[in-house]
Amino acid sequence: MTATADTRTKLIEVAARHFAEHGYRGASQREVQREIGMNPGVVHYHFGSKEALYRGVIDSFIHGVQEERLRLLKEMDAELAGRARLQRLLYNYFYPHVALASTAAGLSYARILASVQHEYKTSSAKIFDDIVAPVRNRYIAAIRELFPGTPRAEIQRLLAMAVALMAVTATWHDSAPKAVANEDAVRKLADDLARFTTAGFEAHLGGRTGSAGTAVRKRAVRKTAR
Repeated sequence: MTATADTRTKLIEVAARHFAEHGYRGASQREVQREIGMNPGVVHYHFGSKEALYRGVIDSFIHGVQEERLRLLKEMDAELAGRARLQRLLYNYFYPHVALASTAAGLSYARILASVQHEYKTSSAKIFDDIVAPVRNRYIAAIRELFPGTPRAEIQRLLAMAVALMAVTATWHDSAPKAVANEDAVRKLADDLARFTTAGFEAHLGGRTGSAGTAVRKRAVRKTAR
């Protein structure tokens, strides 16, 4: 790792902890500089502003989460239908974040996302929204197939509620290495969240998950196979 890359990594590591502890508004770029022992010019060179530093922190962690969500979505069984499909979609969305939050390095990011849940319509929430939107929209479309006729905005609202629950529960462990969750615990939490929120989607939207989306996917699979 070059000196420049090492400096950037250190900045992100310390800034992530400050944003996790104080939130976007409360965190001080000057305090980050002081802790690292860097002059303001170095921080400005790498990020330029507090917002850019915050975005850099989020980008550094969420890239892997988003890539894993896309991979899991692409690998889903096209024959999976109804409630089972909804539960798997939600599990696939939750698991990458829960897994990251279970690591010592990822816990600060997880705490940042948890804090954003009560910072609705702030600049920090908008930064998150901009970054997650492309992959989130893919999941919204997939979930909407299971609830024909439901407005997209309603699916997005329910998914946002599910993500808020995920964001908070994923931080329910200490940062000490001995307390970091193992893989079985990660999968159990992701599964519990998926089961709970699947029931919520069905209760709110009325009845069990429809099977209309299955027919659409089967036609798409046959068309692709031609």
